[in-house]
Amino acid sequence: KDINGSSVTSSRGLTITSQGGDGNGETILAQREREAGTDAKGEYRFDQLMDGAKRLEVTASGLIPQTVDLNLQPAETREHVDFVLTAGLSVSGRVRDPQGAPISGANVEIKAIGESTFTGGKIVTDLDGRFQLSGLPPGLKQLLVFKSGYASVWKHVEPGQADDLELTMAFAPKVIGLVTNVQGDRVTNFDVGVSYEGSSWMNAGGTYPGGRFEVPIHSDTPCHVTVRSARLPRRRAWERR
Repeated sequence: KDINGSSVTSSRGLTITSQGGDGNGETILAQREREAGTDAKGEYRFDQLMDGAKRLEVTASGLIPQTVDLNLQPAETREHVDFVLTAGLSVSGRVRDPQGAPISGANVEIKAIGESTFTGGKIVTDLDGRFQLSGLPPGLKQLLVFKSGYASVWKHVEPGQADDLELTMAFAPKVIGLVTNVQGDRVTNFDVGVSYEGSSWMNAGGTYPGGRFEVPIHSDTPCHVTVRSARLPRRRAWERR
């Protein structure tokens, strides 16, 4: 139910996750076991679960998610695991390019400060560049907006006090180059990789007409571009610090 006592219905708003070992003696949430929705009365049911440690999470649009940890014994029936969901806060805004044109299809995610997991699911900006994240708990959050071809935007926001944000995404810089062998002949089959502070990205490789490539740079952190070919030694093509 919600805080007013009304039943909350959802086509698929509850998940139960089994716990397992990480191989080092630590217990972790390892496998999503079942999903279910609530009926018109807000009731739900899971049958034929494995015994052991579980985490049950319930979500509903516009309401703050809740979780409960359970430890089920073999053949146990656990009844009246009830939830009261409270209304969540929201963050909304509009994303534009440097010329003021709206950017559609940008991904929008959010996380609590100090946490590593972002939420937001498949929230993307609409044709007018607008977005809204709802059902958020109070507290300072970090907002991330990203789309290929643009530099990502990071912003600290306070849900409930961050409506109608105006965000500008700069066009991502590019590295454009030409690959040749030592004789000056152009190489057309190679991979181009970009590394950012120890993490790397490598494209799928392929054929580059005339030996020319174009790589977008999606971060303002130090990075380098590397070209690889089975026929040539690895070359660091460009580096930014």
